[in-house]
Amino acid sequence: MMTMLSLDTLGFVPRFRSTSVSEVPSDARVVSFPAGASHGPAGVWVHVLPDESPDWYGHVGAGDGELSGLWCGPSPRHLTAVVRGEGYIIPVSDPDAYLPIDSVIPICDVRRIPNAELLVVASFRDVAQYGTDGLRWIARDVTQSDLHVTTVTATTIEGFAEGHDFLMADIPFTINAGTGEVIRSGLPPWAR
Repeated sequence: MMTMLSLDTLGFVPRFRSTSVSEVPSDARVVSFPAGASHGPAGVWVHVLPDESPDWYGHVGAGDGELSGLWCGPSPRHLTAVVRGEGYIIPVSDPDAYLPIDSVIPICDVRRIPNAELLVVASFRDVAQYGTDGLRWIARDVTQSDLHVTTVTATTIEGFAEGHDFLMADIPFTINAGTGEVIRSGLPPWAR
């Protein structure tokens, strides 16, 4: 069964429209993410209609994770597409200039830094920040596993590492949103 996705604007006013589709016209412009990948059944087709350039169809390859979605960002002219944890930041007017989000795999969360053209992308252990020019920073091993982002502000990213039994409670973490410095680690004391 094909996954149908709709666009989450993350508070941006998108300069495009986008949705997943089940069929692609034979005369359509087609772009693959990653480039050259086969159009397998695990991926998702998206139709993108930029305000300032011709429309196109993209096939977004799937990873091995769970998260799938379409987000506007890190600017109103960028589409971030994630299919089963594998993601790409795509300038909608020049989709061939896409950036793979390969610093955190699988992608488990996508958020926006408020009032900025910046995205926060998280995996089970790591958190990264992307701007329109690509990766700005990455905080590695913020937690041992099961990282959950709860709050993103202009200055901090907060969340917790999920505890797995009655012996281990959730462990909060805090990251400086400007630098990626881990202010409070989500690692248990014996792993720091």
